[in-house]
Amino acid sequence: MDPVTFFQEPKTVAQKQYEALRMYYLEGASAQEVADRFGYTYRAATSLASSFRIRLSADPTGSYFFVENTPGRKISQETTGAKAVIIEMRKKYYSVPDIKVALDGLGHNLSEKNIYNIIHAEGFSRLPRRTKLVKQQLDKSSDTGREISSPQI
Repeated sequence: MDPVTFFQEPKTVAQKQYEALRMYYLEGASAQEVADRFGYTYRAATSLASSFRIRLSADPTGSYFFVENTPGRKISQETTGAKAVIIEMRKKYYSVPDIKVALDGLGHNLSEKNIYNIIHAEGFSRLPRRTKLVKQQLDKSSDTGREISSPQI
């Protein structure tokens, strides 16, 4: 695509709105001319200009058109707040379901998948299968406040 076509035929919604507003404000085109050129209705063109004026008064930098969106799910405050607890519990050899139960008790609402993703992102590997005795030792140590550095399997 050549540069002239890039500006004459905008592909993204933000670029189309930017070019329409540029034509309206800088070139002095009427709302009807802008609507005809960019495929808007007359009312959509006037609404675009009106909402732009409101946004520009709220944010004079005009960053509305030049924001880079990052794909993917945003990290919530809930996840950020529970991350330290999750890491600390995993260091104490707790499994994902055990961590989930503890977080629920603390008032954090995270799924096991979310907990697993945090653990995986921090570089922890999966826990090996543990016997019932090892799990009970883990429970006893948390009741008395002692830490088990390396449970016996």
